[in-house]
Amino acid sequence: MPAPAVTGYILREPNDRLRADHTAMRSAIGDPDTAIADVRTEAEYRGERFWPSGGMEHGGRAGHVSSAVH
Repeated sequence: MPAPAVTGYILREPNDRLRADHTAMRSAIGDPDTAIADVRTEAEYRGERFWPSGGMEHGGRAGHVSSAVH
């Protein structure tokens, strides 16, 4: 089997309009002018599975953020 070709690319800076930190999320919950998109699996969104490990994390809560859409 041939080895994959070596390539390279430059990562762009994070886009804060696409990914939010904890403070931004708390401000966005319930804000009618902000949409929160939860892109995890359906099971993670419903709280049946905890991301990323699949198990529960200490102090964590499974499921989607309030007012998020899947």
